[in-house]
Amino acid sequence: MKKTYISEIEGMVDFYTELGLTPNYDLNTDGVINGTLIEFKKTPSVDGGIAHHKEQIKRYLKAYNSAALDIPGISYLIYLNTEDYIKIDNLTSKEIQRGKWRNPIEFSKDIKDNQKFIDGYIDEYSIVSYNNRYCLTHRNVTKEQVKQEFIDPKKLPIKKFDWDAQIKKEEKETKQIGWLHFSMNLLGDKLLKKQLGAFFTPAHYVNVSTRYIRNAIKEIGDKPYLIIDRCAGTGNLEKFLSEEELKHCVLNTFDYTEWTTLKGLYDGRVMLIIPPTHEYRDQRGLLKNGDALSQEFHEYLSNFIHEWKLKNKDGKLIFIENPPFAADAGFLPNSGLVKKDVKLTYIQRLMKNKKIPNNDYLQNRFIWSAFELYMSPGDHYILYSPIKYWKLHHLVDKFFVEGYLTNKGDYNTGDAGLPIIHWRNENCDNNELKMENENFIIKKINAPIQKLYIDDKNAKAKDIIAWHKCSSTDIMYGNINTQLINDKKYGGIKITRKNILNTCPLFCAGKFDRAHTIVWYEADVVMKSSDGGNKYLSDKEFIKRCFIFTCLNIQNRCYSDKNHNNHFTLYQKTLCDGILKKFKLDKFDKDLLNKWNEVLKEAKRCKEFKNTYKYGLCQIVKEIASLKEWKGSVNKKGEHIMEYKYLALVDKIKYLKKSLKTYYVSQIQPKLFKYELLK
Repeated sequence: MKKTYISEIEGMVDFYTELGLTPNYDLNTDGVINGTLIEFKKTPSVDGGIAHHKEQIKRYLKAYNSAALDIPGISYLIYLNTEDYIKIDNLTSKEIQRGKWRNPIEFSKDIKDNQKFIDGYIDEYSIVSYNNRYCLTHRNVTKEQVKQEFIDPKKLPIKKFDWDAQIKKEEKETKQIGWLHFSMNLLGDKLLKKQLGAFFTPAHYVNVSTRYIRNAIKEIGDKPYLIIDRCAGTGNLEKFLSEEELKHCVLNTFDYTEWTTLKGLYDGRVMLIIPPTHEYRDQRGLLKNGDALSQEFHEYLSNFIHEWKLKNKDGKLIFIENPPFAADAGFLPNSGLVKKDVKLTYIQRLMKNKKIPNNDYLQNRFIWSAFELYMSPGDHYILYSPIKYWKLHHLVDKFFVEGYLTNKGDYNTGDAGLPIIHWRNENCDNNELKMENENFIIKKINAPIQKLYIDDKNAKAKDIIAWHKCSSTDIMYGNINTQLINDKKYGGIKITRKNILNTCPLFCAGKFDRAHTIVWYEADVVMKSSDGGNKYLSDKEFIKRCFIFTCLNIQNRCYSDKNHNNHFTLYQKTLCDGILKKFKLDKFDKDLLNKWNEVLKEAKRCKEFKNTYKYGLCQIVKEIASLKEWKGSVNKKGEHIMEYKYLALVDKIKYLKKSLKTYYVSQIQPKLFKYELLK
């Protein structure tokens, strides 16, 4: 090792290299090996002196408890340039030993042999984490079982918790609900699932955004900087920041169970945690002064930034955020609410007043308000978000510094592309964004696909093959509802012989989804577009394949009943049969159509099949193939096991669906990209 180190990190790397041991760096410590925590400083006098160094170790131990990790029993303060060390008993916080060292090997045996850990404890900041640790290894436990484990621990490495004493203490409180009263009703798997869904971001993606933060800091240079995360949750995006970087952080969360962990992990280590207390917690566990979209929060954060900038001339902001992606409940299907019932947030009202569209998406409110209300030219934004805000909504377009495409499947959801984008706050006109991984380029959409729809408005009733439902909400967000229905009560676009071949490719563009993607990162990144215009109409082979696929697809929801017959299907003397005869079929078409013919023949053998009806796949599945009956088998409880009534039909439908997917991916999807119906 060197005699003098300018950088603690350089000295720390050399120390572990010569020691021959690899530590873990959980919670931003300088390293933990077995039951030993090690903290490096250049000299005993830096960073506030030895007393301050010991306090920093106490903060680490508190953070370990708040995260429900095994708490090291011993700590070493290692002074690199003076070659001093202090050994501390973490249970008592007392010094065990002071001395000099010359070579890291001197610590080897002591550290290797130390398996001493200290018991953790239940408090407001650790109860969520210990609940989750217990539930991860003991599935489907009740809150009562968790409570008993806290009171008399058998599996968790914690001290006995005096549950009754804490309850009695809180019962004397008349102004607010105590932390145990609030948390006790959430304990068990329910709380674990809530926590996992709320803050899980895979470590390898956090490493990417941490690198982007450091790139922003490097670009800012010697100027002061402030790192702001308005939806920090439990601080997952900050877990790889150094202690020095954490000192520049302002973190906020809206959820009380997240706030307890955030407070336990980062209190005393970051510049500010919002809310500073849980004083304004409501019955749902939401912290009213942590609502980042409220006027009160905006005024609080704006004042804080203003005061900070007065003290730090030329200071720059770095926003790092993974905002919620959903739309408001009032805009979600089956929410039970209508638009007029939904109260607009403060930020949403500002966006509406400025005529900013798409303000019902939560992530759009975070993104717009970051740039519009807080950031100045030269500030930075490292953002996890579906790319629709830039690609389709055109909400912002700033200087693109760098980007990385993550997989939503790694966040406990379906495979799809979710970019991390590092923006610098300078207006810029980007037509495409190149991700550093997968060699993938995200292209901007300039015109939504609904511009290509042609409605045969003057068509007579006898000429209408189907009505294409297209709601105003779908148009607003650039999507087209591709369910085809032949009942005029639903309204929409009239589909006739004149426009059916124009419409089918647009239906096929709407079928690009997770089921039809070739690679994971195309889903949620590739979207429908009309940027290629109507060039696709000149490709007769493409038109033919889209027509066949649309006629046979289960999302073609045209049906027959006693009042009218479905003509948007094939091989039943329909209007579409007449159109099909005009095309020259190749082996791909014939193979698929033969599969459909087999389904149709099998369906005709079923007694529920009505010979006067013309059937599409959707109606066959719904009215015949989905039927079940009891064939004599029972389960262990003696209950009847219901089986499909027509297994042969079910199997043939499976083969058809598989063939439809292959047909789509190999014969249709490439040309959807070629003609920019997908982009």
